[in-house]
Amino acid sequence: MSDPALTGGDLEMLSEEQFAQLAARARGIADLATRDHTVFEVELAAERAGVSRATVYRDLQRARGEGRTTIRDLVGRKGGFPKGRSRLHPHVEAVIAEALTSHYLSPNKPPLTDTTRVIGAACAKLDLPEPRYPTIRRRLLKMKRATVEGRRNGRKAREAATARPGSYQIETPWDCWQIDHTRADVIIVHKESRKPVGRPWLTVIIDVATRMVVGFYVSLEPPSILRAGTALDQAVQHKGPWLKQLGLDYRWPVEGLPKLVHSDRAGEFQSRAFERALANQGVETFLRAAGKAHWGGHIERLIGTMMGKCKMLPGATQGNPKARGDYDASKGAALDIDQLELWFAHQILGVYHNTVHSALGCTPLEAWDRKTAGLHPRRPEDPEGFRIDLFPEITRTLTRTGLKAFGEEYASEDATLAYAEGRGKARLKYDPRNLSVLHLETAKGRWTPVRYRLPDYSGRHPTLWFYKYARRLARVLGAPVEGILARAAREKAEELLHGEAISSRIARQAVERLRHARSATEAPPAQDEDDSWGGVL
Repeated sequence: MSDPALTGGDLEMLSEEQFAQLAARARGIADLATRDHTVFEVELAAERAGVSRATVYRDLQRARGEGRTTIRDLVGRKGGFPKGRSRLHPHVEAVIAEALTSHYLSPNKPPLTDTTRVIGAACAKLDLPEPRYPTIRRRLLKMKRATVEGRRNGRKAREAATARPGSYQIETPWDCWQIDHTRADVIIVHKESRKPVGRPWLTVIIDVATRMVVGFYVSLEPPSILRAGTALDQAVQHKGPWLKQLGLDYRWPVEGLPKLVHSDRAGEFQSRAFERALANQGVETFLRAAGKAHWGGHIERLIGTMMGKCKMLPGATQGNPKARGDYDASKGAALDIDQLELWFAHQILGVYHNTVHSALGCTPLEAWDRKTAGLHPRRPEDPEGFRIDLFPEITRTLTRTGLKAFGEEYASEDATLAYAEGRGKARLKYDPRNLSVLHLETAKGRWTPVRYRLPDYSGRHPTLWFYKYARRLARVLGAPVEGILARAAREKAEELLHGEAISSRIARQAVERLRHARSATEAPPAQDEDDSWGGVL
């Protein structure tokens, strides 16, 4: 059997003459390495092999140290400085390594030229030769890219620079939905004054198997269980009424409950109300481990795509100051919140759903049609109850007249009946965008509305954040914070807010947030029979 060490590799590239010369050299070295030898014998071996005496001595030293004198060991042994060995003094190498780690790899992100000057000064102080910029740059390029990105640009940059072998494969629709929030890279304007307000939030839910967007929500509300619940409610429900309200004629055939909702570890996704609302419908939740953003890569890539498209909008922030340059995003802003929602609808339903996805080999809409063939969505038995389940909850004491919450008294026939039956505590759900009505859990586990005991005919119901704002202001001004007189205080606070909105961006944002919340909780218009749950498929 032939020795595998002597086959293939560089030996195949040698000519007959080169091979014969190396064979003679290897035999001479093997002979000398086994016994004492004279200088004359070394010179004779060098002459026969056609190399210098120094080369033979190096071969002998290597043979004694490594015990190898094969032809392959001699192939490619070229003269000159050994490849891969640093020409710098070890102390200079240590200075470069220390400066790159402590100075260049920092959140301040100094340029490499500054680090080069730091290295030069340190070497001069130690009376060492100063390395040049290209030399230092080569040392930097040998460092792990993920380490460099993480130390300079943070955890997300490190994740993006880290190789992740394999993929998360889901083949059946509804098996796994991913949900996430992001702040849109665009500044919107006040609907009436058209002055800049700020950046809204976008919540997106995606079906992993088909990459279809199953629901999204655009508003000024920050990430919360309300955002997550509103987007999920839209994802589960039939889209006909929503599309008709916005005047859109796109196909959006997604509805029904998923088997699993996959998210990061944000507080709203870990809330008891969120988990129980989904568990009540037989939906599992999965929170990916901290620092494992790549586990949600499908939703992250989609959000990145949407934010990339935002760069073409008036008022786009371009993601970072360097990309923005001298452009003033606030002065360029032109879209209000409703127009931005419509723009996202066109981008998602019109463009994204009908664009070939590289991972699918077809469009998300085609993937949905193909993979859902023969399958039927699992819908909530009580769609309205499911929507209310996703609201945050509170517990209050029942009295003969009803109950108290958010500085108001609430009453209903069901609340009176619950008190008469001996219930002392009531579990309630509320929509943070409309505190004029709460939802009381009945003995049968259903939700029934409980409204203000003294009706408010102004139509300007408070949201949760505005209630807190008006309450703080009332205390400063010495106004009532509870009861019927508190309504007058809230109206006064709203008038002050509208007055400040003329000159204050923060006040304009608050006014627009209040307007959008109220419009979102208005009773929807009556729908045609074709928009009912029965005609979905």
